[in-house]
Amino acid sequence: MKIRPSKPLRSVGASRALSGGLLSAAVLALTMAGALAEPTNGTITAGGGVGASIGSIANAGGGFDVTVQQNSAQMVVTWDDFNIDATDAVNFIQPSSSAIAVNRVIGGAVTPTMIDGALSANGHVWILDPAGVAFGAGAVVDVGGLLATASDIDTATFMATDPATGTFVFTGTPTGAVTNAADLEAQGLIALVAPMVTNSGSLTSDNGDVLLGGAKAFRLSFAEVDRTPAGGGAVYKELLVTDFIIDTGVDNAMAPAETVPVTQTAAGSASGSNIIISAASAGGGAFLNVDGLVEATNVGTGSGSVMLLGGSNLVGGVAAATGTETVRSADLGINATGALRIQGSSVSIADSAQDISVGSAGITAVVGDASVNNAIGATGAISLTANTGNIDVGATTAGTSITISGQDIDLAGKADATTTAMLTATVGDVSSAGAFGD
Repeated sequence: MKIRPSKPLRSVGASRALSGGLLSAAVLALTMAGALAEPTNGTITAGGGVGASIGSIANAGGGFDVTVQQNSAQMVVTWDDFNIDATDAVNFIQPSSSAIAVNRVIGGAVTPTMIDGALSANGHVWILDPAGVAFGAGAVVDVGGLLATASDIDTATFMATDPATGTFVFTGTPTGAVTNAADLEAQGLIALVAPMVTNSGSLTSDNGDVLLGGAKAFRLSFAEVDRTPAGGGAVYKELLVTDFIIDTGVDNAMAPAETVPVTQTAAGSASGSNIIISAASAGGGAFLNVDGLVEATNVGTGSGSVMLLGGSNLVGGVAAATGTETVRSADLGINATGALRIQGSSVSIADSAQDISVGSAGITAVVGDASVNNAIGATGAISLTANTGNIDVGATTAGTSITISGQDIDLAGKADATTTAMLTATVGDVSSAGAFGD
């Protein structure tokens, strides 16, 4: 069952948890003898109010289900670990769909937080563990919003930041990875950010954005927009990503090894209001491997875009004119009602049985070649640019214009534009095995 702001919160094991009694809010030790994998030693360290008014954490006597009651818009909880076993459940009861609960893991384990059971919330749950976070294939995650990262955030700064107008600053030099093999569902944001991120499951946001980020330290900003729950109900405020700025990129592997900070496998999928996949490395030269299915749907204001950014910060919703990492795919399908933006040092999109169908497309190789062999269809314009490299392109169909510019252009398929098709080879020639349409 999906959680919607207009519907009662699904509480897995909540009735048992509440019957077990509410424990102290400010200092809480969840010590459950014999447990193999459940959140332990949770302490609410920051939140609105004092004493019990901050919130509370409860666990069922003799059981391992945990309920966290959040009474303020923002709250911070520290845990020795935040593991959720396949038979366990953690449920957050929050004052609104935009409430944020930071869960910082401080136990010092070298293994990542393991989420194999049920995690539910009507608001946002952020999980911070320098060792990383892993969502197992059997995990059941149904939340208002989710952020899992290996980076940290200062408690006082977090509490003082207005999510709708401020910037959240994540710091550190973590080495942990964030991986997902489950079907993660959220009403709003789903963000996985770490030096290495892998999605082989499905990420589904009904009304928010999906962000896969390869970074050590980064800044994240949002804007509030009105959204209507997918199941109907009152309009509410959703947070959409406006800025994803990488302050410290990932370490580069020594040649001939490749650095791949972000991977979505052929079995993976990402679906949401907007899809942002971005990474940067120290010195450049890393790869973003994006396969599977990427879908951005029109669910209201500010939705419908896909951005695949190799070394380009997102600022104010616009990609900076840089590119230090390669964006590549072997089997990628893209559906977007709005704009597709692919930008990197070079771009390589292999031919695939899946389609690329978008509102408009802008693909830029900043210093290398752009090879786009998968067919692209757009209801609007298509622009392909290799600033200092060559372009190989398959069939392109645009509802308005097609513009292709590179040192040398090899057109393998038909370029079909309703208005104009302009191909400019700045150094070499334009060769075509296809044809031009109008």
